[in-house]
Amino acid sequence: MVKEDGSFHPTSQNFTGHNGFNKIELTKILKNNGFKTIHYTICYEIEKNDKKYPLFLLIAKKV
Repeated sequence: MVKEDGSFHPTSQNFTGHNGFNKIELTKILKNNGFKTIHYTICYEIEKNDKKYPLFLLIAKKV
């Protein structure tokens, strides 16, 4: 999921995970660990509470 403001999992659900990923930050992490991003696309959107939450597909290759 693309980084969001935390509204996908309200605090009332005791959610302790993440609120999605920032493309630039994730790409940097991959690059720093020897990967090259091959493809990135928004592949789906979840509609919840009158808001859209984009999901992405990222393909990386070890270089």
